Amino acid sequence: MAGNAQGFWPNLQQQMMDDPAAFSAIELDCVICFEPLKRHPDTERHEVGQPHRDHRGSILPCGHFFGDRCLYDFQKTKFNEFGEPPACPTCNSQQPRHPGCNHLVNDRDLPSTVKEAECLPQILTRGGTLSEKCSWCQLIDSTNEIMDHIEETGPTPEFWPAVTTSVSFADYFFNRCKTHAYGDHEMRVFLNHIHLEGELLAFIRGVERQLARSSATHWQSLDLHQVTFHLHRMNRVRKLIPEEHLEGSFILALLASD
Repeated sequence: MAGNAQGFWPNLQQQMMDDPAAFSAIELDCVICFEPLKRHPDTERHEVGQPHRDHRGSILPCGHFFGDRCLYDFQKTKFNEFGEPPACPTCNSQQPRHPGCNHLVNDRDLPSTVKEAECLPQILTRGGTLSEKCSWCQLIDSTNEIMDHIEETGPTPEFWPAVTTSVSFADYFFNRCKTHAYGDHEMRVFLNHIHLEGELLAFIRGVERQLARSSATHWQSLDLHQVTFHLHRMNRVRKLIPEEHLEGSFILALLASD
């Protein structure tokens, strides 16, 4: 089934409502290069810090969608040559910023199934609202909330601080690894997973539900309805030199999962 819906999500959404069974077969073209959009993003692993751009469909907060690679190149050229901030190639509306963290409001992946479409919040031009903070800041805040909860209620002193938290969702794995001085050793490397149960499991599942609700009701760049937190015990990897002080430093990693 063909139809580019004029590169506007509400039009495509209407096609989905009119014929849900045919939605996944709709052929969509990028309105920048007029090449077909990729309906299923790449899932292979990529190096940390190296942006990977394929031709998946990306929806801006205004509702217009493009190939991710074309959108990135268009906005990068506009900025490099004219100093223009990121804006929609179709309606020229500038991408706003989240009020709580001041990070840019980014695009969302174009849904490839009806179920994914149901998790997409309303676009801003149709009455949608921004999340207070971007998805990554929400993940960091939630991770800190879990770590603080463990620190306050942890079963034994040995359990803390030799623990780190990771988050998985969709095709991504996010790790917030707190670098500690534990005794006279630096703690950094995953040793094993920690089985979640009881009150701690209930607390973490509550944090996950809160993130899922936020990503479905307020515009942000990531779909977090499948977000899952994991705890890992850490291993001692090196002895600290005298007077070395490790405090408040963090390692952040974003990897595509296998």
